[in-house]
Amino acid sequence: MNKVSSITFAITLGLAVNGCSENKSTEQYIEKASTLLASNNVDAAIIELKGAVRKEPKNAVARLRLGEAYLQQGNFNSAEKELEKAHSLGASLEKALPKLASVKAKLGDYVGVKEVLEQATEVEEETLASVLLYAGISATLINRLEEAQDFFSQAVGLDIETPQTQLAEAYLLLTKQNHENSLQIVENVLSDTPDYREALLLKASILYSQQKYKLGNEVLNEYLRITPRDYQTAFNNVNGHIRAGEYDKAELKLSALLKVFSSSAIGNQYKAEIEYQKGDYESAKRNAELSEQQGNQSPFIKILIGFSAYQLGQLEQAYDNLVRVENYFPPSHSVSKVLTIIKVKLGYSDEAVSSIITADSFTDDDTSFLQLASIEMARFGNFEDAQKVISKASIISPNNSRLLAQQGVIKLSNQDKDGIVSFERALELDPNMVEVEFSLGMQYITEGELSKAEKIVARFLENQSSIEYGYVLQGLIGIEKDNYEEAVKSFNNALQVNENSAIALFNLGFLNEASPEVALGYYRRVLEIESAHQGAIQRFTTISAELNKVADAVLFLEGLRKDNPNSFNIILGLAQNYRFSDQLEKAKTLLENIDEQLVLPAGYWVILGDIYTQSREFSKASKSFAEGLRGYPQHYLLNLRLIGSLEMSRELPKALKAAKKADETFPDNPRIKMLLAHLELENKNLEVAKSSVEAFKAKYGNNPFIDRVVGKIAMLERDFATSVESYASVYQHNPNSVNAVLLARALKFNGQQAEAEKALESYLEKDPNNTRIRLLLAELYTEENKEKIFKQYNWLLDKHPKNIVALNNLAWHQHKYQLLDQAIATIEKAYEAKPESLMVLETYGVILIASKKSTEGTAILEKAIAAGSKDVGVYINLAKGYIALNKTQKAKTILSALQEKDHKRDQEIDTLLEQLD
Repeated sequence: MNKVSSITFAITLGLAVNGCSENKSTEQYIEKASTLLASNNVDAAIIELKGAVRKEPKNAVARLRLGEAYLQQGNFNSAEKELEKAHSLGASLEKALPKLASVKAKLGDYVGVKEVLEQATEVEEETLASVLLYAGISATLINRLEEAQDFFSQAVGLDIETPQTQLAEAYLLLTKQNHENSLQIVENVLSDTPDYREALLLKASILYSQQKYKLGNEVLNEYLRITPRDYQTAFNNVNGHIRAGEYDKAELKLSALLKVFSSSAIGNQYKAEIEYQKGDYESAKRNAELSEQQGNQSPFIKILIGFSAYQLGQLEQAYDNLVRVENYFPPSHSVSKVLTIIKVKLGYSDEAVSSIITADSFTDDDTSFLQLASIEMARFGNFEDAQKVISKASIISPNNSRLLAQQGVIKLSNQDKDGIVSFERALELDPNMVEVEFSLGMQYITEGELSKAEKIVARFLENQSSIEYGYVLQGLIGIEKDNYEEAVKSFNNALQVNENSAIALFNLGFLNEASPEVALGYYRRVLEIESAHQGAIQRFTTISAELNKVADAVLFLEGLRKDNPNSFNIILGLAQNYRFSDQLEKAKTLLENIDEQLVLPAGYWVILGDIYTQSREFSKASKSFAEGLRGYPQHYLLNLRLIGSLEMSRELPKALKAAKKADETFPDNPRIKMLLAHLELENKNLEVAKSSVEAFKAKYGNNPFIDRVVGKIAMLERDFATSVESYASVYQHNPNSVNAVLLARALKFNGQQAEAEKALESYLEKDPNNTRIRLLLAELYTEENKEKIFKQYNWLLDKHPKNIVALNNLAWHQHKYQLLDQAIATIEKAYEAKPESLMVLETYGVILIASKKSTEGTAILEKAIAAGSKDVGVYINLAKGYIALNKTQKAKTILSALQEKDHKRDQEIDTLLEQLD
């Protein structure tokens, strides 16, 4: 019997009797309810159990039975409340834990299910199997498939034949896409236990995944017959009828549900679907809009509204809704087709640009319009179409210097160096365009043609009207030549000419970034002159964060926005500062209210996605990054962000797909290569991951990230020596608690017990308050390390003197080392703090028996068994206590019952029975 547990402990409180009912006793209420539950008369049983609870509010059995009845009914919120109370009042762990795990899984409380699992350390295998099953189901519901598979495997590995272990095996097969074998196991379970609810739900789910909706509906009908208040499943059943084309059945069931849940977003969506199929588009649109108002943000609701509006001839509203989901579908999809028709009717056709390019009817009089159209496209980042339009205008009017200058700007913005030629031709036609020549000079500097730029500087400095531009170009040339002193002098000369020269101020900010306060002042001055200056906003934001002046930056940018409410750059900068100061709701509101029909820059999608990531809304973050990549597929940061957000939401196949696409875009990028190897492994593609790792190491060598991947591969292949080597490298680079545990685990598996201990001990020297590491270390030590074991528990008790787990574990170790007086003193502290804790009762009783205190020990162990103990060691020690008290018949009864079962302690049991004989 191992009583040491570093995970958690069960709290049990004895049943308190508050008096007798005038009509029925608590036991009579419970007995009557049991009879009613056996006949599935759940509602009547609940009435009886409520009577029992009213009579004895602290009766753990009554609370437990009431929770079970609510669970059977499908009233999961009430079930959780009663089961939690029963658990806190000391209900049997064997009975309470599986029910708690079940109801928390139903409520989507994955963390809660894991907490229940942590308490199932000293329970019978059948109980553990049930809890593991629900842990796996709960993990599956949030797409943590690797964890789910681990839980299901653990349940199957218990090697006991129960409906729970069979269902765990079925789920395990389902996670591996083996639908047919999974379904066969479920069928076998249901043949023996036809009303097993979890099996019915799994069968329906498999049938739905195979698009066998009618069969799935029949199964859910049976489930809902015995679980009438599981309304979530009832809504799923409605959806199943819709998918099967059984609209009359769907409408009948949905009407009943909407009487109770009139504000259900999903219910009103289903109502809209049914009405649309009936041809009642007005009603369909009204219900879809109601669903959206109730929080339904799925693309499908936009389609329902858009299609219904289209059928009603409301083209503007149809466009507004469908354009928001356009990028979710290929051109062949009906959504794209309908939207194309709407665009043509409204004059928003995607063919507008090609129409301009192919049209022959434009004249010189149209060049202003074409130039304006090109400028607007470029303003929203659509440089490719802008270039097509301006090129068309230049063909119509080839000697228009302004058109050529605009063509140069757009070409250079689109990374087309022919823009320089356009500038040069424009200046040939009109040498007096100072701003164009200034732009040409800047481009010469960018291309390294400094001598050409210096000629422009010389001309500018000779003319008072262009002298400011000359000093600025001179300063930029100084930067290019690393002559920063001369550059500062030139920019200050420009300020002497024009104190509000934003470009001079911005570059002085850049040159002074070694003194952040000074640089910040320059960037602030730039923004006071040009409030939407993108570069100044970015540097102002970054330096403010470095100087812990985000609050000041927020106030400053909010002030700028009052005067420029529609400035996109200010909005982005303000949103970023809201994010830095954890004002996430403000940041989201700011960006979400921007008109989605605008062509948004890449920075918008990066910042919005980062905000969602910071607020742990990973699905929204992924959608934001993906949306950005539709417009900017070669944006490096958007590619990385999408991969990361998909992994954080455990959408691993999608993350791998995104990484592969990024690898095609950036084929020689080592960071993406590392992510690709890592995600191949996360997706269980072991051989591909190994090949990716080898290819990476051959080209780029080792680094900590790739070492971690190597370590995990080695652990999976049981090559523990390689795993140790890899994790040691990772830990050396980043000595945090996670890497310390990884290294210690690898060392232990490699037979390096001492080194594993040393790894955790060394980590504790830097992070002494890490309770988790201390508990792991105490478990890691072997029996030969008595003093080290005691040291860890004593440290914990010095910090947390009433920590029941530490007290219990320390007492047990003291007992093992025959320090019985110390063990009794320690466990009595735990008993005083939590006298009804099953774990404490078991440990206390065994120690008392070992200390020859048989009267006290048997009393405590009897209490432990009454509280639900199933531990064989408890029963053996109770028998020993009875023997010492000459209660031989009681001892013999216990030992004979144990002898009928297969235990690892059979020899000890037989020896005690021989003594009695």
